[in-house]
Amino acid sequence: MNFKRTLQVSVFLLFTIAIVDVSGQRDVSQNPNYGPDSLSRVACGNNLSTLAEYMKINLPEYALSAWREVFEKCPAASKNIYINGAKIFQYLIEKEADPEIQSAYFDTLMLIYDRRIEYFGEEGNVLGRKGKDMLRYNSQDYESAYLTLKQSFLKSGADIDPVVTVGLIETGVLMYKASKITAKELLDNYISVSNATENEKNKGGRPDVAEQVFSRINAALAKAGLSNCAEIEEAFKEKLANGSADAGILSLISDLLVKSSCENTDFYGEVNEKLFVLEPSSDKAYTLAWYYIRKEKFDAVISFLNKAIELETDLDKQAHYYYQMAIICNTKMNLQKDAVTYSRKALELLPNWGEPYFVIANAYLQSGKDCFEGGFERSTVYWVATDLCIKAKGVDKSIEEKANSLIADYARFYPNNEEVFFRSLQEGSAYTVGCWIDEKTTVRVKK
Repeated sequence: MNFKRTLQVSVFLLFTIAIVDVSGQRDVSQNPNYGPDSLSRVACGNNLSTLAEYMKINLPEYALSAWREVFEKCPAASKNIYINGAKIFQYLIEKEADPEIQSAYFDTLMLIYDRRIEYFGEEGNVLGRKGKDMLRYNSQDYESAYLTLKQSFLKSGADIDPVVTVGLIETGVLMYKASKITAKELLDNYISVSNATENEKNKGGRPDVAEQVFSRINAALAKAGLSNCAEIEEAFKEKLANGSADAGILSLISDLLVKSSCENTDFYGEVNEKLFVLEPSSDKAYTLAWYYIRKEKFDAVISFLNKAIELETDLDKQAHYYYQMAIICNTKMNLQKDAVTYSRKALELLPNWGEPYFVIANAYLQSGKDCFEGGFERSTVYWVATDLCIKAKGVDKSIEEKANSLIADYARFYPNNEEVFFRSLQEGSAYTVGCWIDEKTTVRVKK
């Protein structure tokens, strides 16, 4: 700084101090927070003015002397002592190259935050600032930062600082990996932070900030390596047992279980069953249907697919749910009649979809061995299956190749000329396949 600039600043500050001496002395001299007697109170007021002016023109080194005076002699005079003090020592830490001196500056910075809480409260806010500076300037002591950030989060209430929430989870992951906290504590923090962020967004907070928080905390949690499904269950089972888990918490637990590849656990099913009771929806019913498919509990699968259909308004999705029910009934439950019923319901909703015809054809063929003892009667079912493939490719060109392949395969099982002639039938004539199938078809012979 050149001499002319220094002189200008000095004159400006002397003028400001003179104003304080003349116009503010009476008020300052009566304020016990400024010192034990009128003389010390006036000195405090002057030093506060000097501190403020140097900080206004971004000269923290020049402000340091005045700051020391007010910090030591009138610490209750103004919150600005601590606001500006933090800025001064952040500047000094970043400017200093000597690690020992940096450490001393850092200790003073931490003391500034403690004194600010002592004299002016706002513990949640100030602890958040302290924790952030711990991470910025002393990141190797992540344990102290974690404890400070957690206290800040617990005491902040609705005043949520996104940096604090992210820092809490990121340091929590480090604590968990170092076996300094349990999975339960880490996950409780995650749930609390997620809920607080969602609530803040719903109250009008910036959605882009919320998305950034979710992105950061999810990325951090992924690094924790929480693949032990039993640990996750242990962390949350009490919430489920005592009914304290609302729909928001249950959704987060469900998502976490998915990320940790725990979809096959009984706990995953329990979480999603409770979630469905609280917030029934088609998607949640479908999630449970797939859970029970993995468990091979097919009655439950059909039940939840039916619920998904009842709660769904999208006709395309309804049709696909019916189609999946048809496949399960046909391939897993030996319920061919139901498979045909569900396939036809799918076709009612999406008449230009070819796949359900294939399920009906397969269900008929599966039933042939139960419906007919003789080989000829069984072979006639392939005529009906062929008809269904022709219908399928007639309404849905996308499956034409598959339909032609199946037709060629079915043709190998047609009866031969002798079997047809023996029964006084002719190729191309009408024929009705009996049993519960009860379908009209056309006589065909193996070539």
